[in-house]
Amino acid sequence: MALPSMRPRARANAAAHPAAVKAAGRPRFEWVDAGKGACMVLVVLLHLSLMYENEVNEGAAALWWDVSAAFAPLRMPLFFFISGFLAMRAVERPLGQTRGRTLGIYSVYALWTLLFLARLFVPQARGGGAAPTPGELALSLVLPTSYWYLWALPVFFLVAWACTRLLGDRRTWALIPFAALAAAAPLLKPLTAGLLTEPMDAVKLSSIAANLVWFYAGVVGRDAWLSLMRRATRLSAALAVLAYVGVFAALRATGNGLILTFTIAAVALVASNQVLAVVGMANPVARALRWVGRQTLPVYVFHIFIVSALSAALKLTGLVPVLQQHTQLWGAILPIALLVPVVVASRVIGAAILGSRLRWMLEGPRWLTASRTPTAARG
Repeated sequence: MALPSMRPRARANAAAHPAAVKAAGRPRFEWVDAGKGACMVLVVLLHLSLMYENEVNEGAAALWWDVSAAFAPLRMPLFFFISGFLAMRAVERPLGQTRGRTLGIYSVYALWTLLFLARLFVPQARGGGAAPTPGELALSLVLPTSYWYLWALPVFFLVAWACTRLLGDRRTWALIPFAALAAAAPLLKPLTAGLLTEPMDAVKLSSIAANLVWFYAGVVGRDAWLSLMRRATRLSAALAVLAYVGVFAALRATGNGLILTFTIAAVALVASNQVLAVVGMANPVARALRWVGRQTLPVYVFHIFIVSALSAALKLTGLVPVLQQHTQLWGAILPIALLVPVVVASRVIGAAILGSRLRWMLEGPRWLTASRTPTAARG
């Protein structure tokens, strides 16, 4: 895939690091898989840390919960930016040719949401609460819940598709209202808190509002992103990371201000751009992240089931009191020790399903995703 050339003046002024030029110009965009893989690993680490905090920890937050908090402004913004980056050409095609990105992904969301909620029909799994009602199940399918990222992808795609049709060359201007929506996203959380209550999974409309801008930025900002990668140096990468640390420190010191919360995600994207541009992609860590990044959907789907099973196992085996004797020590060991096995198991299960007749469970049924656009007339 050839990259668009920079303007002569910009090319003359760009003192790019050779690794950055190579990263931006790799035919298969290895940094895409590495970036997606890193985001998904961070998501799994977050959920393992959350499991430990909910089931074991009764005091101050353990190590990996704080680490997860430090990466919170990066995880989903980068993942959705890359998703938009990869959808740039698809949003210019008729919807009938992109059913896999809309109906296909939504069908995967609906299927796995129902399967995940099925556990609540077991009394022990819902803590003695009432079983889900048909209305609650229906609301969980219509609104984003546990698998909200799968709900978000088709919605974001449709928004980008509509903006492309309605705004044409001016579609970049839509970033302004989307950025305002992202800045105001924390205000939506209390407004939607009562839509679904425990033991049901909470509605994640605030997360949707916070991340639409990053997906859309990936759609309209592809050339700018690649141009920035070409100009990356190790110094610029280090400075971008320091800027992220500085904004994060300000955010922690002042509280979750709306402007800072949005700003730090933007700074995190710039920092990830520079780091992905200069870091090598042949080392073992990068290769492992690329392996995960090539199939993030199965990891996302199955790690939630695995973490739920681990949570139940902690309670059923009576390990919780043992772990609570040294809460901070086990909090530093357990989430990171489980991280690789959970990611690998999720990836392997996904590969097995994708290689079988059940692949529709992760891609959507063929009758739903097949193109509806008439083929060209045969000569």
